[in-house]
Amino acid sequence: MGPTLRSQPISPVDPSVVSRQAAEVEFAALAPLPPDDLRSTLARLAALTCDLVPGAGDASIVLGWPGEPDLIACSSDAAQAADGVQIMAACGPTMDAVQRRVPVVTADASADPRWRSLQQGLRPAGIRACVAVPLRLETDEAQTPIGALTVYAHTPDVLSSPVALETAERIASRAVSLIRVAQELDRIGGICAQLRDALVSRAVIDQAKGMVMRERRCGSEEAFLLLRRASNTGNRKIREIAQEMVDAVSDSTAARPMRLVEPGSARPGPRPGPAPRPGSKPR
Repeated sequence: MGPTLRSQPISPVDPSVVSRQAAEVEFAALAPLPPDDLRSTLARLAALTCDLVPGAGDASIVLGWPGEPDLIACSSDAAQAADGVQIMAACGPTMDAVQRRVPVVTADASADPRWRSLQQGLRPAGIRACVAVPLRLETDEAQTPIGALTVYAHTPDVLSSPVALETAERIASRAVSLIRVAQELDRIGGICAQLRDALVSRAVIDQAKGMVMRERRCGSEEAFLLLRRASNTGNRKIREIAQEMVDAVSDSTAARPMRLVEPGSARPGPRPGPAPRPGSKPR
């Protein structure tokens, strides 16, 4: 008989470890969404922060000055309430982090003497420990923060460890990257919209020029000069005049297309017929 194999007891898996590992995978794969969905992206990042930062219970990401934020993305109602308390009190760790441009850590925000006006507002929400990290663009030489990541905990002194601060700073850096990509996508989208408008305008103006060339029996350059003269005379954009001409032709209810005549000039008359042959009687 061979040696008897004894089964080894399986150690229970810590759910927090599994949750943190899953959060790390999603954190690494988190991709920027279109600018209109930036709030959703940052809200998801705030939710992942609660799993990534040891001891964290809630988190929020604020863009702009925290006293008058342009955007707030929170992981929970408690985080939103804590942000609201700081806005109402016009002070707190988030504002200090943005103003001083450095991370701010407090073991118990509800008892910190730096923000006495926060104590009554934070205690009902159960907010105790807190760490706030400014969001800074790497391309900004002045390092002016564009917002802040704030991590809240419901237990005192659980966010004071170096690991908690380092993790919060890593998440803040990721938030800045997502914001920067969203801004670039917004800029590119604006350029694309301008190019589309320019192409449409060019196509409409070319159509109108063709109509003027046919009506006035002139070249392309002269047709455009006539369009521009009509634009200056009527104090309107060339594209508007061109669009009206094209619409007049496209509209089946229009009796005849819009005619563009140079001010002060007569309309072209009928084409002359062929010259009579010698000896023929006039008609």
